[in-house]
Amino acid sequence: MLPERIGEAAKSGDIETIRAYFEDDSDGERDVDDVCDLRWTPLMWCAWGDNGDRLTLGNVEVAHYLLSRGASIDIKDGSGHTALLIACYSTPTTRRTRGAQKWTAAVAFLARQGDNGVVWNVLSFWRATE
Repeated sequence: MLPERIGEAAKSGDIETIRAYFEDDSDGERDVDDVCDLRWTPLMWCAWGDNGDRLTLGNVEVAHYLLSRGASIDIKDGSGHTALLIACYSTPTTRRTRGAQKWTAAVAFLARQGDNGVVWNVLSFWRATE
């Protein structure tokens, strides 16, 4: 079971805590796709961002690290959402008012990791409405 502090670290873009946790194999190798009680992986928490209203370059850095360790973009939570879909819907209001470039960079990075047409459809819609 994924410790709550690791979900929080992923959500806030705390790369040092994430790195320390996954590189400490003193009690066995840690699974980068481990889930919490909500069935969210660290990548999903990272895609949600800080309270679901903003993604930062720290989130991009954490996502890159998790993906480099083999995190899956295909795992679905209890509602059928992947990390890519969570990233798309995490910041619709904030995206237009602050942090637009950071948000776009985070979603685009995650989208490049797999083939998820939903991501591109959402990004295209928001570009058309700006």
